Amino acid sequence: MKIKMAITLGVASFLLVVAMNSYIGMQASSKLGEMLEYLSGPAWDTADGAMEGQIGIQQEIIILQQFYHAELTPAETETQLAAASAMAKEALTRMEQSGLLKSATIAEFERLWTGYQQQRDLLHQQLKAGQNSKDQYEKFQTSVVSLLDFVGTMEEEADSAVESETAAVDSLQSSARWNLSLGLSVSVVIAVLIFIFAQSIILEPISRLKRHLTDLGRGSGDLTSRLSTKGADSEVKDLALAFNHFIAQLQQLMQSAKESHDSLSSAHHDISAAIEQTTSAVSVQLKETVAVADAIEELSKAIDHISQAVHKADSASGEAAGITSQGAQVVQAARSGVNEVADEINNASKVISALVEDSKNISSMLEVIRSIAEQTNLLALNAAIEAARAGESGRGFAVVADEVRSLASRTQDSTKQIEAIINNLTNGSGLAVKVMAGAQQKALAITERIADTSKAFASIVEVVNKIRSVSEDIKDSARLEQTEMKHIHSSMDSIVQQAKTNESIGQHVRRSSTNLSKEMHNLAGLLAQFRT
Repeated sequence: MKIKMAITLGVASFLLVVAMNSYIGMQASSKLGEMLEYLSGPAWDTADGAMEGQIGIQQEIIILQQFYHAELTPAETETQLAAASAMAKEALTRMEQSGLLKSATIAEFERLWTGYQQQRDLLHQQLKAGQNSKDQYEKFQTSVVSLLDFVGTMEEEADSAVESETAAVDSLQSSARWNLSLGLSVSVVIAVLIFIFAQSIILEPISRLKRHLTDLGRGSGDLTSRLSTKGADSEVKDLALAFNHFIAQLQQLMQSAKESHDSLSSAHHDISAAIEQTTSAVSVQLKETVAVADAIEELSKAIDHISQAVHKADSASGEAAGITSQGAQVVQAARSGVNEVADEINNASKVISALVEDSKNISSMLEVIRSIAEQTNLLALNAAIEAARAGESGRGFAVVADEVRSLASRTQDSTKQIEAIINNLTNGSGLAVKVMAGAQQKALAITERIADTSKAFASIVEVVNKIRSVSEDIKDSARLEQTEMKHIHSSMDSIVQQAKTNESIGQHVRRSSTNLSKEMHNLAGLLAQFRT
């Protein structure tokens, strides 16, 4: 039975008993009221009427006796007799109309009352007339005795009816008390049964549910325990079933949480190891990137030195061109005189010797440029390898490294060309020295060889112009390399900053991993509080 139905039936039974008690009390009160109304109405009118009627009749007798003995005047007798007669008549009329007397009794009373009135009036008239009314007085006394005796009988009859009603009232009171006591007892029994039912069916299961919930709230709950679902269908059974279903769901949830925690712990261990490796790799990458940036800085300085050397070579080439022009003029003027030619040839020999020295210097500079280009090529190759290791983040740097390597390759090619030209220039200068030496020895034959000397100077001018052209190319390449080096340096600065940022992120991730480990430890402690 459902608790709601049981409570409804219990309350309905209790209310039914209360209603019955109320009905019994109301019925008893109604009957008592009717009886009290009867006792205070008809019964009272009968008893009081009989008593007052007897008093009125006795007053009439006394008045007539006083008048008979001349103790009252006729007028006084008339007045007092009228009052006593009215009193007796009113009282006896009330007694007659009370409804307690039988019809035969009332008829007999009417007969005796009429006879009494006739004897009374006759006696009164005789007394007023002064006649001897002894016989009439005796008749009057006889009628009085008969009337009073009958009135007494009527009073006894009324008293008997009153006593019967009084007995009925006592019986009704006793019955009402018994019924009310019985109803109260039944109400108490029903209330006790309701309390016992509520205690065993409602309160005890709810207390067990409260204990389970309290254990769960304190973190010491046993998720394997279940509430009993035995017994008839009721809300408590439904509550126990719902609670058991909830605990089963919670148990499954806790088991899943523990499994997830174990998986998360394993994954966290792997992630922590990966974070450590990544952090170490980022630190190494930062160091290597800084080293590459320093190398690029040194390469940029070397390119600046190359640019300065090329500028000096260009200046020297300009000077050589000027000297060569002067030599040509000297050759043209050699025709003016042998002595003057000899002096000019001697000067030209010195100039050519200086040119040879400058050519050697240029060769040394070209050797430096070639060495720097080779080192640049190696550094660019290493940078490309490191960029390939860096993956997606090093793709931009790989492009720059390829450009640097391409520029270094072009620099090597240009250096080889310049070296070939310088070799030609050196060879030509050596030949010119030999020619000038022969010219010094054969000053007298210079005139014949002026044409050859003019051609040689023309070749020198051409070679010097080529050297100047090559120097301009080298300067352009050096400027281009300087520009590219600036770009590379800027890119390396960005890479270094990114590497530092990656290292900072790695440290932050490491701290987050440590905090996650602590939270997982706390979660494991919380999950351990539940038995699944």
